[in-house]
Amino acid sequence: MPRRFRRTFLVCTALALCIGSAPAGAQQVEDPRTVVTLPAPVAEAFRAEMHGHMRSLDDVLYELADGNYEAAANIADIHWDFGHRVWEALEEQGLSPDEIAQRKAEMRAAMEAAGMPMGQGMGMGQGRGMGFGRFMPDAFRTMGQGFHAAGQRFAKQARAMGDSPDAAAVTALLSNLQEVTGYCRACHDTFRIVAEAE
Repeated sequence: MPRRFRRTFLVCTALALCIGSAPAGAQQVEDPRTVVTLPAPVAEAFRAEMHGHMRSLDDVLYELADGNYEAAANIADIHWDFGHRVWEALEEQGLSPDEIAQRKAEMRAAMEAAGMPMGQGMGMGQGRGMGFGRFMPDAFRTMGQGFHAAGQRFAKQARAMGDSPDAAAVTALLSNLQEVTGYCRACHDTFRIVAEAE
């Protein structure tokens, strides 16, 4: 990847870390976001998962800056896909990206045979599964599903880059990545997680 793209990624990452801090003495405005109240342990675990997504985004940017498109795709496949906690657990057990992809294909085939569409799992997309979706409003679950689908589109595009992508391919990949971060931004702009008082 050209050095100018690497510089752009680093600048964008630095700017993202600065957003949200108000200048000293600034007037506070009412937060218009929808409050989602969660049991304290769930809120803590959910915030940890969101921090994990931020780390994986930074890891993807790092790989893209070095032109490691396959590595960026592997990160997205494991950390941004539907069922990512399962794939992350396999990664922690030492399975390679190829082995995880094989397990993923086997699990998806079994789910399809059982009539469960991809991305809907045991809860069938209605928040009845074992994930955080069971605590969330419908609009939140819809955004989450959009995020995971966008992550897979990014991974597919990253794998298709080849060794010497042209400017059009790089632009398409950045567009896919912006779709992922667009879901992050929309969710953070729309919802605010609050832990129930104990």
